Amino acid sequence: MSISTARHSRATLVLQTNEGLEMSMVVATVPVDAVGAALQFPSEILRQLASYGVIAGRDDSLVDFDDATRVVEDLRRVISPVVSTPILISKAATKYGFTPDSIYNWIMRGWVKVLVDEPRRKIDEGDVALAKALTDLHGGHRAGRAVFPSKPRSGRPKKPRT
Repeated sequence: MSISTARHSRATLVLQTNEGLEMSMVVATVPVDAVGAALQFPSEILRQLASYGVIAGRDDSLVDFDDATRVVEDLRRVISPVVSTPILISKAATKYGFTPDSIYNWIMRGWVKVLVDEPRRKIDEGDVALAKALTDLHGGHRAGRAVFPSKPRSGRPKKPRT
């Protein structure tokens, strides 16, 4: 299955027969992993947004392609001015309204990249801006509601905090 967004704003399912003929049809709901691959956006976040009701779909495994595209474009528009901009963790916490502990947690889980490790750790401001945009999408930062979805453990031990 391949998804083409070149001619339509919807996902296109393309099937190829044994004779080499291609058939295509426009589909509205698409598997989350296929949408994530097509939009080059983490499917875990799309799945979480679907479970929170931000993105339409039948469940958190099939989502509306148009709706997901709109949400991802909105998120990219918000974070694009600050992507790959180094910022101190304390300044990011103050600027975006999170605690430093939350940001350290996201670093350990792989959602926030460290750009400069020494002498003072600086992170990618775009990642924290994404966290803020995600919380704004689903009603603000509340206790018990994850900003980023949990990632499965890779099997490697956690890095020690410095």
